[in-house]
Amino acid sequence: MRKQSQICRLRGKTEKAGWTLNHTQKLYRVENATKAVSLQEKPVAREQQNAPLLAQFKAWLEKSSYGDFIN
Repeated sequence: MRKQSQICRLRGKTEKAGWTLNHTQKLYRVENATKAVSLQEKPVAREQQNAPLLAQFKAWLEKSSYGDFIN
């Protein structure tokens, strides 16, 4: 029984880490996609593409144990 609870806790931590890593990779993909964009258009393109991702990330952080550190 104790081993199962340890496995569940570890699984929860790895799921959180996986979600965070996946989201970070999405942000880097946006950055890579904007390499071909002109310097004037780059901030606009980043903001349009990153805004929804950053909003999801912030909402996730607020629900997590790190939420106290954000506000």
